[in-house]
Amino acid sequence: MCIGNLTSFQHVDSFLSYADLNRTPVKSIIVGHLTNLIQDFHSYFPYLEKKYAQIDWDKLLEVSSDLSLQLKFAKSTLTQFWVSVKQDYPYLGQRALEQLLPFASTYLFEASFSAMNVVGEKKNGSKRPHQIGNPDELEHNRIMRTLEGKEREKDGRDTESREGN
Repeated sequence: MCIGNLTSFQHVDSFLSYADLNRTPVKSIIVGHLTNLIQDFHSYFPYLEKKYAQIDWDKLLEVSSDLSLQLKFAKSTLTQFWVSVKQDYPYLGQRALEQLLPFASTYLFEASFSAMNVVGEKKNGSKRPHQIGNPDELEHNRIMRTLEGKEREKDGRDTESREGN
């Protein structure tokens, strides 16, 4: 790709051609954005460049042939398994967790929040409004409660008017 050639960005290219704008500022914004994306990918996935280079295959063979670990693997999730393996095989466990949790902070937050919701539901027997999470669902529930209340009020007035006649 030649410098200044924006044919890969068809919408930008057609807009700049149509509006007869200077391409230099737009180009610098695009280059900056793509540079940041590359840096972000390298920080989130540093292992991609040397994916298999540093795996200790002997340790992995030990883990895979250990009968107690095979039983533990059958009874737990992948994440739980590798967290427990990490105690005896720190490097191998860390590498496995890096593969399983590329966005660890987001994953851990979501997993913790989800676990708290499950505990709250079991303890209280129902969801609280703040646990539903979806604003559309909250709005739908509010509207339904309002409509149900109006129906009860109407039924009550209808019953009173029939009893009064």
